[in-house]
Amino acid sequence: MPDTAVQSLPLFPLHTVVFPSGRIPLQIFEPRYVQLMKRCIRDQALFGVVRIEQGSEVRQAADAGMPAIANIGTTVRLVDWFSLEHGMLGVVIEGQQRFEVMRSWLLEDGLVMAEVTMLQDPVAVLADAERESLASLWQDLRRHPHLAALGYPQLPGDDAQLLGALLQVLPMDESSRYPLLETFLQDEFISRLDRWLHEQGLA
Repeated sequence: MPDTAVQSLPLFPLHTVVFPSGRIPLQIFEPRYVQLMKRCIRDQALFGVVRIEQGSEVRQAADAGMPAIANIGTTVRLVDWFSLEHGMLGVVIEGQQRFEVMRSWLLEDGLVMAEVTMLQDPVAVLADAERESLASLWQDLRRHPHLAALGYPQLPGDDAQLLGALLQVLPMDESSRYPLLETFLQDEFISRLDRWLHEQGLA
């Protein structure tokens, strides 16, 4: 059930989604996001990632409007940051909790803000055989150097963390990934995931 308390949250719209316990790297160069990252580093603050449904990740002009964004996103925290070439900032973000966007608006510097309500996910309880199968798949995927570099654990701590991390790294197109974020850990979620894994020959 959603928490009815509404809170303001800065957003980072992307063409992908972030799942709770999922990690992705970002290269930051736009001033609006450099300042956001600095605030998050200083205050250990969270921001939200939402999927862009229409529009660009990069602001094309000073008077550019806001991209069309999805209703469901995920709060994220910074788990690593480092300097890159040409003055860019590299960060690794990790998903925390899903939220629903109630309304959104654009600040003068181009940063998207939103009023959101946090979503309380059900407790994930996998059958033993399914947990063993998904854990084995995760360990196979985690051998890739890219995933090891993101600091993922050898095996996520509980079923929800395993599912979130796994969904972040599976070679899945966004049209399949976003509906799984919308229904994360709900009744239809596991059947939807199982169907995709069978279609891909991974189950």
